Amino acid sequence: MFDKDFAKGGAILVICFGIGNLINFFFHFGMARLLSVADYGILATLLSFIYLLALCSESIQTVISKNITENKNSAREILQHSMKKMIYPSVLLFLVYLAVSIPLAALLRINYALFFLNGLIIFGSFYMPINRGLLQGKKRFLPLGENMIVEAAAKLGISLLLVGIGFAVYGAIIGGLFGAGIAYAISFIHLKPLFTSKDKTFKKNIKYGYGGQSFLIVLAIMIFFSVDVVVARIVFEPDIVGAYAIASTIAKTIFFAAMPISKAMFSFTAEKSSFNKSKRIFLNALAIISAGILIALVLFYIFPELWVRIFSGKYLPLAASLLFILGIAYSLITITNIVLLYRISIGKVRYVWLIMLMPVIEILLFFLFSKNITQFAFSLVASSALFLWVSLTNNNSR
Repeated sequence: MFDKDFAKGGAILVICFGIGNLINFFFHFGMARLLSVADYGILATLLSFIYLLALCSESIQTVISKNITENKNSAREILQHSMKKMIYPSVLLFLVYLAVSIPLAALLRINYALFFLNGLIIFGSFYMPINRGLLQGKKRFLPLGENMIVEAAAKLGISLLLVGIGFAVYGAIIGGLFGAGIAYAISFIHLKPLFTSKDKTFKKNIKYGYGGQSFLIVLAIMIFFSVDVVVARIVFEPDIVGAYAIASTIAKTIFFAAMPISKAMFSFTAEKSSFNKSKRIFLNALAIISAGILIALVLFYIFPELWVRIFSGKYLPLAASLLFILGIAYSLITITNIVLLYRISIGKVRYVWLIMLMPVIEILLFFLFSKNITQFAFSLVASSALFLWVSLTNNNSR
């Protein structure tokens, strides 16, 4: 039996995130067509680092969402307190990123200036999720979804313009930065209705320990999700990496399409409700996502060449041959993500170190099985299956 509140909130997020993800798909669609295969491989590698940086966003948004559900009238206090807290870690991470990018630029054969521009998104990764976490925790799903759409639309328009006039990969990265900045400014308009009475119990009740566990788990998921293109860039030639990146981007639509369901689920299961109700909402979300995965995999299996041709505008048999394999891998990662989010929300996660070990195993398998790109893709499937098994059995029920 479906929970009505969850169904309503989930439907709003599905529509809004669906539009946002469609616009993001058009961004990749445009970049894959305007850039060469090798340049798209560079962009995909840089975007992989943005996905890694997004772990800050996901973790912070999860913590803010969790705490606003328990401090109903503390939106202003949480906003002010969190903005001050983010200054030091964002600046420190940016400086560390700049230092680490020096050897990475040489190893991955990517201009350092691109790494520098890419790193500026760190500040957005720390500050944007504060505002969005408040909206998510208060179940203001429509403004949350609208903000995602604004970011995606601004990024698409500016990137297409800059790449079209010759800025190549630089234009795509700059477009993403401007899109994030515009959406962040607009998010304050959405927050105005939340600034009501003050809650004096806020500072006492906020749970930073919860955030630490959440951060580590989301870190593991994001590294696992995005590191394949980075390792492929080290091991294979640029054109092979470009073809792999195109198939990978198409397959990752499974993960992104499931995000609104998982976010809506978390907002409801994180509340202090009965275990049975939380479990029912989780099973609702899992059923919806599983149905979507099944449809996507069937389409990837029957029409791989068509999807690659539509997406890239190029005939890339290598990318088509990888699409279904990568679709299976990202389907497993998607299910793993929702299982772990559910366990975080109800406080039933054990052995976080074991979850953190999964990306390490994944990377080792990539280097061990890199004789060819197909073998490389199958190693992603194997490591994803192991990660799912660990997430299903890692239950703090004692």
